[in-house]
Amino acid sequence: MELLFAWIDSYKNIKRLGFNFSNYQDVSLEFGENSSIVKVRINEARENFKIFGPRIKSMTGIIGKNGSGKSNILELIGMSMEQRRLESINSSSYFLLYKYSPTKYVIEGADFKLVQNILNDISINSGYQNPYSFTVRYNREEGVFKKLEFLQEDTKKIKSLEILTANHQGYSSHVARFSEASIMFQRIVLQPKNIGVYPKYKMLIDFNKHNDIGNQTFQAKDRVYLHIRPNLKYTAHGKYDLELKVNKSLKIIFKTNDMDYALSPYEKKKNWISSLTEKYIFFAWESLTDHLIKYDEEHKIPTLKERIENIPNNGNVWGYYSEILNLLMGELDRLNNFWVDKDEYYNAFDELTLLLFSLPSKAFTQDTLKILVGDVEEESISNLLRRLDKEYLKTDSPDLLNRILKVEFLPFSSGEEAFLNLFSTLYYGITINKNHERKTLLILLDEPDQFMHPEWCRLFIWQLTTFLKQTCDYYNYQVIFTTHSPFLVSDLPNSYVITLDKNQDTGECIALPKISTQTFASNIHTLLADKFFMDTTTGEFAFQTINKVIKRLNNPRPLSVKKRRDISSIIGVIGEPIIQNRLIEMFNAKVPNDREQRLRELKDQQRKIQSEIDKIESEDV
Repeated sequence: MELLFAWIDSYKNIKRLGFNFSNYQDVSLEFGENSSIVKVRINEARENFKIFGPRIKSMTGIIGKNGSGKSNILELIGMSMEQRRLESINSSSYFLLYKYSPTKYVIEGADFKLVQNILNDISINSGYQNPYSFTVRYNREEGVFKKLEFLQEDTKKIKSLEILTANHQGYSSHVARFSEASIMFQRIVLQPKNIGVYPKYKMLIDFNKHNDIGNQTFQAKDRVYLHIRPNLKYTAHGKYDLELKVNKSLKIIFKTNDMDYALSPYEKKKNWISSLTEKYIFFAWESLTDHLIKYDEEHKIPTLKERIENIPNNGNVWGYYSEILNLLMGELDRLNNFWVDKDEYYNAFDELTLLLFSLPSKAFTQDTLKILVGDVEEESISNLLRRLDKEYLKTDSPDLLNRILKVEFLPFSSGEEAFLNLFSTLYYGITINKNHERKTLLILLDEPDQFMHPEWCRLFIWQLTTFLKQTCDYYNYQVIFTTHSPFLVSDLPNSYVITLDKNQDTGECIALPKISTQTFASNIHTLLADKFFMDTTTGEFAFQTINKVIKRLNNPRPLSVKKRRDISSIIGVIGEPIIQNRLIEMFNAKVPNDREQRLRELKDQQRKIQSEIDKIESEDV
């Protein structure tokens, strides 16, 4: 199934505009009285050459200035059913047209009045509620549809289209990560911060295996490390500081090179996990004392402190830690601080400890777990990252591990991190529900090139198409993205590009004609010169400075010596040779005239001075 067309009668700043999304079919509407839609024309008007390969059905770029409505279009297409119900209450009015098979189409939307004239045998009084979905058959001669099924009544629930939205920014994690299966569609909304760490690790492994993607941007193999370090924050209370019975002579501490060479990797691992456990104990102790103070039970703290400090350490440090944690968890549970049983917290930490012990001993350093990312996935690392993701991404129950560890990939620039975040988000979304029926995945990308270096923007479409072909072979793809960048547009024919602007008075979206030049393989400077992207390809400060120089050179008034030096300096740093040479000509033409004028002024002053001298001398005589 493929999204062909969207008619948006009213949604946010978009009013009565239609948008084509297929690279091979054009949809147009005919209007009757009261501007109602009376016919739909579906034309095989575009070339049938699949420029991106057989599995990428179409790719559409939406370009527009800030506030023009680009993101609103993607938002409407990717909206969940619950959001559609709310928007229909808020008077949003639209319909989306999908091609389901050579003879069948699907229409979904809100405000049934929009489509009542193009659906045979259905009236506005048929009892259908917003939002609605129909399968229909198209009558090309009459330009109307015949309803086949009302999808909300269909019990088969055939999912023929998955819609994946990947955003850089958005809402909180509680609403930004969901997967909704409806009758004909599955919508998945993701943000990089809400997919977890494991997909990024897996993505790097795959990049290192398939170097034709990674080598074009950054080489991760044997360069990028997985860094894991404690992330618990706590402060000392002074009189309530807890003293643990840990044998300092046996506790291995990484402080000097002299000690480090004598330690076995396994001893380093034990010490690292022991140190993390102590931090967790102090963190839990602080949480307990804070709650006792808050609920006027501070008088109980000394007794609890004495009980903990009297727990014996008989040489089994892990048993010692276990007793302390059980006591702390029990007291916190008594204060009703837990939403779940205290044993679940303890078991989660115990499981984390076992996962850490399963990691390679060589990875443990003084403060950080440091693991080189190669091209082979290590099961122990994957198990740990999946367990952390399971807790950190929860939205309906507490995090049992209290974000005990911070996980990062280093060293990464902000551009590299943006690249990894985007592609790992896509990887997660594509593989979250593997489908072997070759249905379509509609991918919605809102400014995917944000934060990327211009060279990476230039490579992005190639990277994306290569990635989609390599990641899995069980999907066909349709891609719709928004951008400000001419780099992305230069990889699309201009018929694949939707151009938007904003009415500065009303704020409403304006659909512009196609870019005048052919965009595919077009020179970036040629695209930038198009008025859509920029009024001028020069920075505004430089543009205004050059205009001031031109006005000053055209002014008949003479230039002072300082002004000449200033103008000469500005002309000297201009990088565009045509502009620079023209200003040099203007300057040379202006300065000789100024010299002659100044000479006349000086001679006139000389005559006046001489006249004064002669007058004084004659008075003396």
